[in-house]
Amino acid sequence: MKRLVIVLLLILVCHSLIKAQENAKIEAPDSINITPKGKDIDISQPIVKCIWKSIDQNLLQQVPKDFAHLMVLGISINDQGQIAEVYRSKKEPREDLLKLLSPINEFDQKIKQIPFRFKGYENKILIFPVILYRNDDDQTISIRNILSDIVSMWPTLPADNVKQIVLLEPRYITYYPKRTK
Repeated sequence: MKRLVIVLLLILVCHSLIKAQENAKIEAPDSINITPKGKDIDISQPIVKCIWKSIDQNLLQQVPKDFAHLMVLGISINDQGQIAEVYRSKKEPREDLLKLLSPINEFDQKIKQIPFRFKGYENKILIFPVILYRNDDDQTISIRNILSDIVSMWPTLPADNVKQIVLLEPRYITYYPKRTK
């Protein structure tokens, strides 16, 4: 009798182990929808175009070779995706950069008037570094000047700011010197 009880218990245990290892059936969906991801819009393009249009081209041609300018803008985006405010550092690195740009107040206004909706960046501040250099410069474009400028160029933001800050990739604006005959 003991053997019969032991055999029955073993059969029950084996049966429960076999049942536990059965695969659950997963039904395949009727169709799989694949939505191709569209090409991301380069949000820096309208800002770069505005900066380029604001630069005095005659003064730009006088900039010596192997000399780069760094500019860091803080751009506040409102809840509709439009530019609300432009922040710059209180300590501009060099006066020659300020001379290159149209009068600085007009420059800020031009940036604010960019007719572009910054989707996905609503209620955020974009930190936008731009490096301006000649196309025929050597590989090393005045790294010492750029590194020293980065420290002083961080835009001065309001102290009570609660918006998220997004650091964008730096953009390089290259220009070609005029050819001399």
